[in-house]
Amino acid sequence: MTSPMTTISRSGHGDAHWPSTRGSFYSHNRELYLAAIAEGFPNLAVDTLEYLSEGKDSVACLVNRHLLFRFPKQELAEQKLLMEIRLLPELAPMLPLTIPHFTYISQAPTASYPRAFAGYDLLDGTSLHAYDPQIWDATWWQPFIGDFVTALHRFPVRRATQLGVPMYTTSTWRAHYQALYAAVREKVYPLITPNQQMAIGRCFDAFLDDPRHFAFAPVLVHGDLHARHFLLDVETRRATGILDFGECRIGDPAIDVRDAWLPYYGGTVDQTWQERRDFYYRLPGLAQVAFRDRYGADWVEEGLAEISRLWPA
Repeated sequence: MTSPMTTISRSGHGDAHWPSTRGSFYSHNRELYLAAIAEGFPNLAVDTLEYLSEGKDSVACLVNRHLLFRFPKQELAEQKLLMEIRLLPELAPMLPLTIPHFTYISQAPTASYPRAFAGYDLLDGTSLHAYDPQIWDATWWQPFIGDFVTALHRFPVRRATQLGVPMYTTSTWRAHYQALYAAVREKVYPLITPNQQMAIGRCFDAFLDDPRHFAFAPVLVHGDLHARHFLLDVETRRATGILDFGECRIGDPAIDVRDAWLPYYGGTVDQTWQERRDFYYRLPGLAQVAFRDRYGADWVEEGLAEISRLWPA
């Protein structure tokens, strides 16, 4: 069942008096989310509210067993959510898979919650992350993802930026990864071995020093395509939806296309595609540790484990 669009406009309230996102304030605080929804949407009768999960950016709660509400934990995450709210209605008709359609939108702080938050009806399907590795390795769902990424990358870049999607040119894309490299040297190197430092340094240098790596045509990218964000129906052997567009930006198409999906991708694959793809694949653990001040120390152990997997000590 789809709820009517409900929107509250933003006011000018700040959130300096609210607790840090790195504590337990946002975790399992069911009363907080109940109060926020009641204040933001007084006509929505909440029969049940289940705390589902907490990521680096947001908390997810399931309301009345069919509405998924996302509560950003920090200002940057809030800006990402607002971008999704603008982008997804125009993006959805161009895609072959279902994506979230926000039907409850609070763009103003409430007395109980300091930031915008929003809810949408659950999409059909089950996250790939919930299945065993046999399904992960299956080939039947990969053409669906290839078709999805192809359509996503064809969305007009100019319109995406008008809707608030961050824009990277090839030069600012390079500068972004130069900044990441600096953060890795400052925040990650003290926690890893000299051998790992040298290997990671060679990886960044090889990427940043080759101008061919920055000759791509920028497109709208999802930026966070992994198992948690794919929805599948195993019985019908099809992909049903894609979640979480908060990392969308204008950038390198290679960041979205894994090797298994490449045969089904209809975009331009250039000479250095595989080199760039291999580089991006190695970054998530580094970023988790480098930006732990933003996301919290809980992510450091997971990030260091991923670094050790890719660059043995």
